[in-house]
Amino acid sequence: MTIINDKIYQNFMMKEKKDESSVCLDTSKKSPKEILSDFVQTTTAHGFTHAYNSKTLAGKVIWSLLCVAAIIVVVIQVSTLLSTFFKAPTDVKIKVVFDPDVEFPAVTICNLNPARKSQISLLDKGVQQMLNGTAENDDKLQLQNRTSHDNSSNDVSSYELENIELSEQPTNMVTEYLTKMTFEATIVDMDEKTRREIGHQLEDLLVDCSWRGRKCNVSDFKLHNNLDYGNCYTFNSGLKMIGNKLMKVEKKTTNKPSPKHGLSLTLYIEQDEYIPLLAQSAGIRLSVHPPRIMPFPEDTGSTISPGSQVDVGVRKFEIVRQPLPYDGSDCFDSLRLSDEELWEINSFSQAFNMSYDVKGCQKTCYQKLVVEMCQCGDAEYPFNNLAAFQYRNYTVCQPDNKVQAKCVEHAMKKFTSNSKTSCYCPQSCRDVQYLTSSTSSMWPADSYKPQLLKSLFNRDSSLGEKIRSLHNAQTEGPELIRKNMVKVNVYFQELNYERITEVPAYEVGFTCTDFLSVPCPFKIVLCFTVM
Repeated sequence: MTIINDKIYQNFMMKEKKDESSVCLDTSKKSPKEILSDFVQTTTAHGFTHAYNSKTLAGKVIWSLLCVAAIIVVVIQVSTLLSTFFKAPTDVKIKVVFDPDVEFPAVTICNLNPARKSQISLLDKGVQQMLNGTAENDDKLQLQNRTSHDNSSNDVSSYELENIELSEQPTNMVTEYLTKMTFEATIVDMDEKTRREIGHQLEDLLVDCSWRGRKCNVSDFKLHNNLDYGNCYTFNSGLKMIGNKLMKVEKKTTNKPSPKHGLSLTLYIEQDEYIPLLAQSAGIRLSVHPPRIMPFPEDTGSTISPGSQVDVGVRKFEIVRQPLPYDGSDCFDSLRLSDEELWEINSFSQAFNMSYDVKGCQKTCYQKLVVEMCQCGDAEYPFNNLAAFQYRNYTVCQPDNKVQAKCVEHAMKKFTSNSKTSCYCPQSCRDVQYLTSSTSSMWPADSYKPQLLKSLFNRDSSLGEKIRSLHNAQTEGPELIRKNMVKVNVYFQELNYERITEVPAYEVGFTCTDFLSVPCPFKIVLCFTVM
């Protein structure tokens, strides 16, 4: 019985194999028309089925047109989706972050007077006469001992002089402006030690300093010379001179808001050292910025007048950007440049050991254009013996030199119009900014003046000497304080900060999901079937 069953099963399996082979054979012998017919009758895209099975010509035409329209829409959708995906767009996410130990900003202070009257003897005679107002004709003054007034000072590069209108003479400049520009051009030619000696000294400027309730001193500040304001001093710069080398040090942080947990400064501006043609207003220039970033107080600072206390509330603001290929632009942190490559686009990184920032890069780019066009450098920014300028030495463009003055003016117009200039200054991938708001009050209060005067009287400093030398310290001292002293508090208003993050608008997972939704037009065709 078992043997009979086995034979029956074997015969059955052989028959099945024959049937399968015959089916495969039949399929392989089908014509393209028959294969198409099978497809349109079995496909789930029902529009094709209805076009094929329609009994009337009108029905076939209508369904065929609907199918063609659906295919066109699908092609458009797919091409649009792929185009959008390869453009790598970004979305923006905004998040409020709480940081229990937030990084404190750098705080830069400058006296509005760039040079002390008692030190102008270090300048050449012509500049001294101009600053003292004793020159016979300031606007036509030809300064002596100017290294930049040799034969090469009138040379410009291959840019044609006819493109630079020279009708306006430097003598048409306002006297104060010409004086300041001439002073700056003279200062740049001096060695660094002399430039520092001419400006206000931190030992005289800083009367009192406290950080989070603890004493701080001059060693907590980093000096850099600014052409507009002379010696500027930065607290929490993230840099410190160790031996003969400028080294990066740990940045300061704070874990509580309010003025008593921030930086408090009492400053003495020395109005008796002011030079009228260089400083027509008295006070302090204050700039709040990220550590290890070059401060530009002339661009982003605020002015504080003497006889006042100013509370500067700070809020942190962070932007996180995506590198290439997103949005078609790169961000700096992803470039991984060598020091030499960084110096090429940001001369301040080499000159002052600062980190990269867009403003420093743009100013370097402008200076490159001036040097290229005028064969001299704008006194505002560094240019000598730096990688960005092929380590060459150039003279300073002189404001009373007709050719150079107009060339610099033309370079500025060319730079601002962005014509024929190629500045590669990408944004930082992580950009920290500090937003400030300030309030002020009269300082010191009448009741506090005697106590303050007593503490200053016993101080071993130039301010103490001035108060002790007064004829009547009790009557003249308060007036001296009112005209010369400033109190500044810089602190975080809150430890929360806003973080704006760029994220890819399309990622692979989302793109696949979008592809799955592409056949929707076929569903529209299906709706006609139901109707």
